[in-house]
Amino acid sequence: MRLISVFAKALFVAIWISFLLIAPVQAQNANNNGANQSFLNQNADAALIAVLESPRQTITSFLALKSNLEDATSRYIQTRSKAEFDRMLMILNELESLVDTSEVPEGKIDQISARTVWALLDIFGRIEAPNPDDAPDTEGLADIGSSSYTIPGTPLRLQRVEEGVNYGEYLFSPQTVVVAPRFLTGIEGLPLRTNTPFTSWSKDVTNLTGPWIPSSFVAILPEALTVEILGSPAWKSVAALIVLLVIAYFIVMNKRQLLGLEKAGKMTLLIVRFLHALLLVGLLWFFHNLLHSQVIVAGALSDAVRLVMTLLIYGTLSWLLWISVVVLFEALAAHYSKEEKSVDRNMMRLISHILGTIGAIWLMAYGLQRLGIPTLSLLAGLGVGGIAAALAIRPTLENLIGGFVLFLDKPIRVGDFCTFGSFQGVVERIGVRSTQVRALDRTLITIPNSQFADMELVNWAMCDQMMIQTTIGVRYETDSDQLRFILAEIRRTMYAHPRIDNETVRVRFDEFGDSSLNIQIRCYAKTREWNDFFAIREDVMFRVKQAVEGSGSSFAFPSQTLYMSRDEGLDTDKSTQAIKTVEQWRRQSELPFPAFSAATRKQIDDKLDYPPKGSPDFASDGIEVSEVEETLSLSPEPVENIDEEDVPGKKTTS
Repeated sequence: MRLISVFAKALFVAIWISFLLIAPVQAQNANNNGANQSFLNQNADAALIAVLESPRQTITSFLALKSNLEDATSRYIQTRSKAEFDRMLMILNELESLVDTSEVPEGKIDQISARTVWALLDIFGRIEAPNPDDAPDTEGLADIGSSSYTIPGTPLRLQRVEEGVNYGEYLFSPQTVVVAPRFLTGIEGLPLRTNTPFTSWSKDVTNLTGPWIPSSFVAILPEALTVEILGSPAWKSVAALIVLLVIAYFIVMNKRQLLGLEKAGKMTLLIVRFLHALLLVGLLWFFHNLLHSQVIVAGALSDAVRLVMTLLIYGTLSWLLWISVVVLFEALAAHYSKEEKSVDRNMMRLISHILGTIGAIWLMAYGLQRLGIPTLSLLAGLGVGGIAAALAIRPTLENLIGGFVLFLDKPIRVGDFCTFGSFQGVVERIGVRSTQVRALDRTLITIPNSQFADMELVNWAMCDQMMIQTTIGVRYETDSDQLRFILAEIRRTMYAHPRIDNETVRVRFDEFGDSSLNIQIRCYAKTREWNDFFAIREDVMFRVKQAVEGSGSSFAFPSQTLYMSRDEGLDTDKSTQAIKTVEQWRRQSELPFPAFSAATRKQIDDKLDYPPKGSPDFASDGIEVSEVEETLSLSPEPVENIDEEDVPGKKTTS
């Protein structure tokens, strides 16, 4: 609601200002529209197009345009007609085309050419205008063999342009922008001959206003507000200050609104920022045109307003461009990836930030270029010193490239549990400069991308099963058939267990230890979730213990026993029974060495109850998934495209 309120207030203010400025002149313009249209129809050829192929044609065009500008200005002052105002601006633009501004910085061409034209109008309104017939034409230029012509009685020179879009035209030379104001200073005491109410084009033009501002408004202003300040009447300086204060107020209010939306979703916040930037650009454009096309600031005030407004406009456009790129990529990421922390979203965000930053820098540089600051040339010059710059920012570039390697090669992804160096944890973010990993103790580890990409990474999330591997030792008193019984029972348990991949079971009498007969157990649990894995492993260990105890043997321990008295020894009954069982297997050709027969394995496959009967998770089908999950990755499915040959233990025989 607060956001809607701000937008409504800003829109209301803009409409209100426009209404106040336009309404007073609507009736007056309506009365003059008929007369203005009739005048334009009768004088459609009055706005001459300058012909500049020789000094004579240039002088003729200048004098004709000067006369038309005086007529249009006089009629505009009398009628305040928008048509006359537009006509006046059109003639002024044509006059500005007569000045060669090739040596003027791009950002100052408009101001410098306009001031030069006012100076030329003042000069040729105070001294006798040159006679076009005295100036050489195209044929005369061939006779004198010169590419320039100095207007008699003045230091002003017409010079042929030798390159560029104005090639072959005779324009007031580039030095005119400096010479004309100086020459005018020496003849300012002479009266101005004109049919306008002006006494000086250079000074009185600053009092002009656009058709939106009625002359009655200017007439009722107190004398203190008509005093010239910074090359313009004081009231124009006040108007410019009010505009800047309104813009500052709008920016501050927008900032407060954004602070109030920090808890909103990321996309919502980006869209709100985009709308704020778009609205700010519209307001800046409106106020910029208001000051230059209606208030018509001039002199040093015009330079200051142009500087501030250009910085604000291009700064806001840069911000708008950056947000637009980020919003676009966020939308694409949301479309192709549902997980907030997925690798696709992080990759999209990284690319969007890089492209948005490059675009914003270029746009801001273009804005500074329009102010006369050669930023584009400086950016181009960076290519010359690119090697030195690359060396200076080498660590940053290495981290940036490392980030792209992590995204493209994908040794790890956001949400994966991995081990690197002496650390392990879950990858939370892969940024432009660094990768952040949440360790098991909940601390956040930040590693530069260049180092992280070069580390030996163990990505636990890439496994499709989890290995159970251990070595147990039984006492040396254990009989060989007892040992075979233990091995067979453990293998039977592994094959029968519904959560063990029986293709990967390996239970072998491994070695004679210092104080035990060692049995190595290796199998893979059918899970990719930590808590489930430890539950399966625990169940397997219990069943291994039962197999050892069921054989009549027991686990050995690394110690030396000194018999001071006669001990009970092994369990005679169980030992005898185990030996008889093995002897029966031997007689029936069912001795499970080196492996169980296929028929036996098929018969016992998945026959054990798991979880065991009596546990809370016991189900009739014998399989129940734990409710508590601790996944290795955010990805819900096992990683695809892993060959079975790459999985340790696959396709092995027991």
